[in-house]
Amino acid sequence: SVPIYCNDEIVCEPIDSNGPLLPARKAIAFRAKLLFSAWEADACDGRQMAIDDLDRIDKFETSLSMARLSENELLEITRKLGDFIPVFLSQGRIEVPERALLWAQDGGDAA
Repeated sequence: SVPIYCNDEIVCEPIDSNGPLLPARKAIAFRAKLLFSAWEADACDGRQMAIDDLDRIDKFETSLSMARLSENELLEITRKLGDFIPVFLSQGRIEVPERALLWAQDGGDAA
């Protein structure tokens, strides 16, 4: 995991995927929402998004909110998310637009 930037400032620290994930559950959820919000921002600017992909992020958020996830279950969920996040968002330095950060912090979606 790499840091995520907005306006050249780190807004999401890296998550050590080799360590226990359960203590980082909230950070994982925020990171996922931030990346998805960045993707939504790109979609608002004309990038194509598939309905299946919207369903996947909903399933991820639902799965992540389950109260009794084991470490292995959380690892599997985050791997599935990693497979889902588009390459353009997961390669190199990740810079998200400010509106994506606001959407992720507010828990709201693109309007």
